[in-house]
Amino acid sequence: MRLKRLELYGFKSFAEKTTLQFNDDFVAVVGPNGSGKSNLSDAVRWVLGEQAAKALRGSRMEDVIFNGTDKKAPMNLAQVVLIFDNADGQIPLPYEEVSVARKVYRNGEGEYFINNQQVRRKDINELFLDTGVGKEGYSIIGQGRIDEILSTRSEDRRSIFEEAAGIAKFKYKKTESLQRLDRTERQLDEVTRDLDLKEQEARLLKRQADNAKRGRRLMGELEQHELSLLKRQQEVTREALTKINADLDLNTAETEALKNELTALAEKARPYETFLHAYESKRQTLLEAVSKLERDLQKEETQHSVAVEKIQFYEQDLARLDAEEKAAEEQERAISAQIDTIGQEKARLEQTLKEISDQADHLVEEMGAADPAIAQKTQEAEAELRRLREALSVLAYRREEAKKAQQQLQHEKDEKTALAKTLAEEHNALTEKRDAKEKALEEQLHEQEARHKARAACEEEMRRLTEITDRLTEEKRKNDAKRAGALTQEKMLRALMQQYEGYQRSVQNLLRSADQDPSIKKHLIGPLADLIRVEPGYETAVEVALGGALQNVVVESEQDAKVLIQLLKERHLGRVTFLPIDRIRGSQPVLSDAPEALCNGVDAVRYDDDIDAIVTHFLARTTFVRTIDDALRLSHRGNEHNRLISLEGDVLNTWGSMVGGTVHRRNEASLLNRDRELEALQKTIAACEASDKENALALQKAQEERREQMAERDRLSGCLEEDQALERKLRAELEQLRLAVMEKQRKQEEAAAVLSREDAFVADAFVKQEAELKARETEALSAFNTWKEQEQEQLKLRQGKEKEAALLENKKEYYKKDLEQCSRRLEEQQTQLRTLQQQKQFRSEQKQEAERVVENSRVLMREGEAHRLQWKAEWEEKRRAMDALTEDHRMQHEKADQIVQQQAQKNERLQELQNAAYRLQVEKEQKEQQEQQRLEDYRAQYDLSAEMVAERLRTLVPVETTRQQVLELKEKLSKIGYFNVETIEQYQAMAEELDFLKQQTEDLKKSRQDIEDLIRELDATMEEMFTDSFRRMNEEYNRIFQILFRGGQAHLRLDGTDVLTAGVEIEAQPPGKKLQSLNLLSGGERSMTALALLFAIFSIHPTPFCILDEIDASLDEANIGRYVDYLQSICNETQFIVITHRKSTMQLAETLYGVTMQEGLSHVVSLRFKDFEDEADQAMRKDV
Repeated sequence: MRLKRLELYGFKSFAEKTTLQFNDDFVAVVGPNGSGKSNLSDAVRWVLGEQAAKALRGSRMEDVIFNGTDKKAPMNLAQVVLIFDNADGQIPLPYEEVSVARKVYRNGEGEYFINNQQVRRKDINELFLDTGVGKEGYSIIGQGRIDEILSTRSEDRRSIFEEAAGIAKFKYKKTESLQRLDRTERQLDEVTRDLDLKEQEARLLKRQADNAKRGRRLMGELEQHELSLLKRQQEVTREALTKINADLDLNTAETEALKNELTALAEKARPYETFLHAYESKRQTLLEAVSKLERDLQKEETQHSVAVEKIQFYEQDLARLDAEEKAAEEQERAISAQIDTIGQEKARLEQTLKEISDQADHLVEEMGAADPAIAQKTQEAEAELRRLREALSVLAYRREEAKKAQQQLQHEKDEKTALAKTLAEEHNALTEKRDAKEKALEEQLHEQEARHKARAACEEEMRRLTEITDRLTEEKRKNDAKRAGALTQEKMLRALMQQYEGYQRSVQNLLRSADQDPSIKKHLIGPLADLIRVEPGYETAVEVALGGALQNVVVESEQDAKVLIQLLKERHLGRVTFLPIDRIRGSQPVLSDAPEALCNGVDAVRYDDDIDAIVTHFLARTTFVRTIDDALRLSHRGNEHNRLISLEGDVLNTWGSMVGGTVHRRNEASLLNRDRELEALQKTIAACEASDKENALALQKAQEERREQMAERDRLSGCLEEDQALERKLRAELEQLRLAVMEKQRKQEEAAAVLSREDAFVADAFVKQEAELKARETEALSAFNTWKEQEQEQLKLRQGKEKEAALLENKKEYYKKDLEQCSRRLEEQQTQLRTLQQQKQFRSEQKQEAERVVENSRVLMREGEAHRLQWKAEWEEKRRAMDALTEDHRMQHEKADQIVQQQAQKNERLQELQNAAYRLQVEKEQKEQQEQQRLEDYRAQYDLSAEMVAERLRTLVPVETTRQQVLELKEKLSKIGYFNVETIEQYQAMAEELDFLKQQTEDLKKSRQDIEDLIRELDATMEEMFTDSFRRMNEEYNRIFQILFRGGQAHLRLDGTDVLTAGVEIEAQPPGKKLQSLNLLSGGERSMTALALLFAIFSIHPTPFCILDEIDASLDEANIGRYVDYLQSICNETQFIVITHRKSTMQLAETLYGVTMQEGLSHVVSLRFKDFEDEADQAMRKDV
């Protein structure tokens, strides 16, 4: 076997397809550092199954795929192919050329191929076992591999020696055998546990089967005795029924004779009955006429009395109105006279008051004629005198100050005149600018307020939408949980229904076979449990009533049942009870009208009409009640002939037995209403899904609206922030403008104040003003004295006028009060007069109404009297006719009574006969019902049809039995307790299963022993081969070491007593040195020692090829020469592919590959020296 060719595509730096031919025994690969030479050895290691990315100088396996450069895109695939020449057949494949390939994709998926056939990595590992080729072999010696061999632990370097010893494939077989042994041990443990459990079940099942056998035998005896007892009871009942029928015949004959006699009497009494019917009609007509006349007379008398009372009442009222009218006229005349008197008094008071007012006005004019300004003039003269004196003193001070301020004022006026003009212009400009800013600020504030309101509305809407979102999310979570629970229940329920869980094994086997084979399915309709629907609340009661019948399979005909029974026998599927529709006869439901009875058993279930006979067969003679107490009360009445079952499952049989206690819900308890439960779950799931959709739409809508509101809020917030910033800016600018305007105003006011000042007085003006003030002071003093005298005189005159005016004012007030009182009295009298006039009008209207009523009442009285006389005459006539009719009725009634007495005697005897017939009929029905109930109880007890019971009675060979014997058999059965006949077959099946498990246990033990023997054989073979190979390797190691080192010695030894697990220690003693640890050797010595070990391995177990990746890098010229010489000596045994930088090594190569790196891609160029020499020889021959 030789390595023939290496192909790379997309592997590391070899992006393009690259092929290297290895036709010679020694091939060298050269190139600068980083060109990709070592990628070739990585490619070989990778294609042989290397899984560790670190061993390939990467962090993950995808790193082997070309990752791209600036100019070339990364690739998604890496592929390496090794082609071997297998002419010697060393590779165990029937091909002369074998290719091994590996691909890896960027997504992490990888593939292996052998001759283009996809294989497993395990297949490639097994292909190269014991050849030295492989990721664990010694065919690839890479950079650092030398130090790894020498530095690793002695236990870890065993793999190289095992590969060289040729025991790798045996070790691989041992590993597989140990894995098989482990699996066998686990299987044996599982089978042993199963066997123990099955043996426990078998012991329990055996007891149950033995119990079932005894129970089946006792049931057979009980059936025989009960059937004999039933037949004897039927014979007794039939004798009693014969006697009852004879009595009924006699009773019927006598009854018919009495009925004939009663018919004759009825014909004789018919004329009297006709008269009596007519009498009642006539009498009723007369009574109604008399009654109507009496009611009319009574009504007329009542109306007459009412009319008389009305006339009396309104006549009295008219007299009262006349008296009141006279009194009112007298009162009206008196009030008119008082009004005239008060009017005259008012006119007098008004004249007197006018005179007093004129006197007071005249006195005021006289007081006003005196100079009222004398006092004021006096005060003014005094004030003027004081002012002039103060002005003289101030004038002297101002004269001095004016001299100082005159010059300063003139200077300021000149400056302020120019400033005032400038300030006016600036003030106008600032005012306009301030007004514009104020207007802009006002607009900005309005806009801000609108946006604040809009944002508040957005936030409120967001809060509402958040609440809706939270609520919908919580509803969705609850709905999802509910839906997940319903889905789980639905899945479990469907699995139970599909696997027919809950049914007996034989029924399951039959139903599963029917699902797989349509030819079987067409013969059956289905289990009874699947064909009925139980009303809510009746599940337990129906379960107890039907019992094992729930497992029965309904079929169309007895022929279908026959086919299916034959199938069960042929396939050994067990026993099944079939219910053929064409054979089973139903029973008529016996209904109970007792208050305790809830319903008949048939009414508690719903089913198709096709199986009506089957359902009524099982449930028609069953009545459901609420509790066991209701059942006991109903049974004590003695008229209930149905089996009674409570909703809790308690049973009262018709023959007296009671069954109750805890209802053990076995398999059949879960069979009822599965479809209804599944439908309910599906509805729940559908409702949840619909609710999910609605919630999802609502949630999506709410979230979208909330996002819109959030976006709107954020937009408004941003706008508000901008508005607030603008507002602050406007306010700041406005405040600056206001301050500037105020400052300008202040300066303008200062300038105006300065400009408004008058020039200072000159000295002459002050002297002239002082003289004027003194002259005015003299005049003012004279005027003050004159006015003071006049004021004293006027004061005396005024005091007299004021006293007179006060008297007149008091008199005026007195007359005003009298005038007001007179006015009030006049108004009151006028009001009273108007009231009297209104009352007069009202009384006139009342009189007219009273007169009209009196006249009408008198007319009605006259008409009523005529009617009363007429109705009284008619009443007397009807009364006489009534008396005559009564006398005639008395006479006819006496004749009819005689016939009635005869009929009563006959009816009494007829009733006696009918009562006797009823008692006989009841007794007959009771006997028949008892017989039918006994048959039904027997049929229900043994799950038989009525035809089958009749056939058994017909073919019965009676045995002597008593009720006591039957009770004793039942007592024995009760001691046995519940038993299942199917446990007999189940135990047989369990015994067969135990035999199979025991045989399987023996097989596994034998297999375990065989594997252990194989492992011991492999250990012995590996120990022998490894010992021999290790001895030879030790000898070769020492020999080659001495060749490479020109002396010295080296040895290998095992670190342990167990040859198969002991580590390998390497010892080396170069010439002239003591034996020392490998770690103390120099780098070159360590490399030569490792090479000696590798060459020793090659000498005893040559590998087909070997790749040496720069292992000569640390050797000096002397060692490189010895290394090259020895390498050359073994080239004929092993194909070497050497990656090197050393010229001495290159000289040995027959073919030289150069690896270069161009733009991030590795490229290969080749040179074969033999071809070059052939071309040179040809050229020389041409030259010659």
